[in-house]
Amino acid sequence: QIRRQLGCGFTFFSNAAKARSIGAEGSISAELTDGVNLDLAVGYVDAQLQRDLPQVGRKGDSLPGVPSWTVSSALDVERPINDRLDWFGRIDASYVGKWDSTINPLDPLNRPGGDYALVNLRLGLAGKGDQNWRIAAFVNNAFDKRAIVGTQGNLFGDYQFINRPREIGLQANIDF
Repeated sequence: QIRRQLGCGFTFFSNAAKARSIGAEGSISAELTDGVNLDLAVGYVDAQLQRDLPQVGRKGDSLPGVPSWTVSSALDVERPINDRLDWFGRIDASYVGKWDSTINPLDPLNRPGGDYALVNLRLGLAGKGDQNWRIAAFVNNAFDKRAIVGTQGNLFGDYQFINRPREIGLQANIDF
């Protein structure tokens, strides 16, 4: 199903004739050394119309809202400071490829999105043994990237949904 907008501004959903989505995903996790782990994941999707859809798109046009590529990675480190205390850190990054909000990218109602990378950082301390606590400083969206993660156009306006801005904080956990 696809979202279609009438000339009067109202939107409705209709069937998009015939569509096909094929792709592949892969991920790997590795313990590089004791306390150092690396995760990588990649996804590819080729989603397109299989028949012409009058006034909307032609066979072979990409489906709306579907990025061709997604990639994510994370590096986790946890090391002892002494017999009662560990330090830990994490850096993770993700990438979402470009996508269009309409089947036809030349449609004046098309609002492209995607094509962004986000990075998060975390550094903290953790108690060992009978000390079940963790405290961490974090920065989400470290480079304060403003990315379009969704769009909507209708009678009430033309909207772009943006990810959260940079977020800096402190998190404390106690297990009991």
